[in-house]
Amino acid sequence: MADQRIPMTREGYEKLKAELDRRQARERELLNFLSSWGDRRANLWIDEATGLFVGEIAEAYIAAGAKYHSEEVVSVVALELDRFEAFRSANGDDASQTILAQVARAVRGLAATIGIISAAYRNGMIVLVAPGLAAGSARQLGEALCSTVARLRLRNPESVGSDHVTASVAAVTGQAKGGTDRIFLLTQAIAKVKEAIAAGGNRVLALSM
Repeated sequence: MADQRIPMTREGYEKLKAELDRRQARERELLNFLSSWGDRRANLWIDEATGLFVGEIAEAYIAAGAKYHSEEVVSVVALELDRFEAFRSANGDDASQTILAQVARAVRGLAATIGIISAAYRNGMIVLVAPGLAAGSARQLGEALCSTVARLRLRNPESVGSDHVTASVAAVTGQAKGGTDRIFLLTQAIAKVKEAIAAGGNRVLALSM
C-alpha cells in the first residue's frame, strides 16, 4: 500500500519546532530550579499519594519563574474532586488515596502533552502551572481535566450529581510581572475552584486577570 501521509508544510514544521523548543526551555528552567533546592530535599519533592510534585514546589516554581521571564502570560489551573472529604470520611484514607492516585495518573498524562508542571497538596487539590499558556488554551485544559476525571468512572457513593467521581476546575490567566503576581494567580485559582465546588461541582471556571 502506498504511503498516504501528507507531507508537513514549512509553516507546520516551524510551529512544531517552536513548540518543542518551548518545552525544552521549560524543562531546563524546572531542572535549574530543582537543582537549587539541593539533593538533601529530593525526598520531599514528591507527594506519595499521587506521585506529583508537592504543592510547595508549585508555589516556589511560580515565584522563581519571574527570574527567568520577567513579564509573560501565566496560567494556573486548580483541580479538586467534588465531595472528596465526604468520600474520605465514609471510605477511609486508603480508599481516598487510591482515587487520588488514579486521578493524578490521568492528570500527568494531560500535563505531559503540553509540558507543564503539576503538583498536589495534602488535601487532594492538584495544581498545574503553565507559563505561556493563553486564557483560551487554559480553559480548554480545564475542560479536558474535568471530562478526563469523569471518564475514569471511579465510584463515589457520596456524590450528589452522579454515582462516580467528578472534579471542579478553575483556570486563571494573567500577565505576570513578578513573583507576587504569579502567587496571586495561584491563590485566585484555589479560591475559584472552591467557588466551583460550592456552586454544585463538576464544572470549569475560567478567569483572566
